[in-house]
Amino acid sequence: MKNISLVIRTFNSERYIPGIFAYLGHLKTPPNLECEIVFIDNNSQDKTVAEIKKYVDSSKLPTPIDVVLESQQGALFTRLRGFSRDAHLIAFADADIVLDEDWLIEAIAFGENYKNAGAWVSRTTAIYEGAPPQGIEGVGKFIGLLDLGEETYQYETNVLPGGCACVYRKAAVSKLDSSKFMVLGPQGRSIKSKGEDIEQFIHIKKRGWEIWYNPKMRASHYLSLDRLQKDYLLSLTHSIGNSRFFLRQARYGKILFYFLFPALVLSDFKKWVSCIVKFKKKDKSDIGKECDKKYLEATFWGNFANLFKKTQTPPCRPKSEKKQSNSPS
Repeated sequence: MKNISLVIRTFNSERYIPGIFAYLGHLKTPPNLECEIVFIDNNSQDKTVAEIKKYVDSSKLPTPIDVVLESQQGALFTRLRGFSRDAHLIAFADADIVLDEDWLIEAIAFGENYKNAGAWVSRTTAIYEGAPPQGIEGVGKFIGLLDLGEETYQYETNVLPGGCACVYRKAAVSKLDSSKFMVLGPQGRSIKSKGEDIEQFIHIKKRGWEIWYNPKMRASHYLSLDRLQKDYLLSLTHSIGNSRFFLRQARYGKILFYFLFPALVLSDFKKWVSCIVKFKKKDKSDIGKECDKKYLEATFWGNFANLFKKTQTPPCRPKSEKKQSNSPS
């Protein structure tokens, strides 16, 4: 069994591949530890796979690289595919993430020092392709940015982070029941479903493992111009708010969730109305405040839109891996 497997999820990620191999070329790996890099492609329709193969053949990285096809569309399925890797630690990075050179070393060191940590996330800052809109700092929690400072932090409340650059302990995910997962995550170009990473953290935490923030694992999230547009950001926050219905079921269990349902709906309504009352015309130029309002609105209405839905999709654990290439060191 390898010490760590770095899984990179791709879908139509052709433009990111040169940057990925640029940081992989500088990524330090601990001596005497076995590592691997795995690209899991989720049915890309561009030249993503061809670009990966080209760089695999020319880069001559010392770390073994696999390219695997996940045919079931959805970020959840690529995570499940990654969980099947034969490694003590399974790290995930989206294609638009840039990892610092010490990221793997710090990830492994944290796992050794915090034995009950089931998953830990990076300190993630932004690389903007262009000038961000006013109030973008208020959208950070929705677009995968996380900076809680220099101190480690354990998530002991119901508030959990996103996982665009994170590490899972194999022992914490190997016995998760994938049939219980309700949130599919981004599916192709669609962002109608968001929060699959948070749902996994919920189930890991319920099994007695801890979720941590590790500031020494530094990463950058590249945000292209199209993802800084108002329409995209509002659609994204709507999806995140809408998915809270399923995340609450995962957190409380269905019986307790439906017992608490009236109180949750009332609380959501009060927060939404309070936000509307405080929202002023000038706030329309502040994307952070607009997204907060959209998030609360989607959370409230999602209670009714999803009330008779058992899940966003019926996921299942992938049974086999279909490799597109295998380049040993």
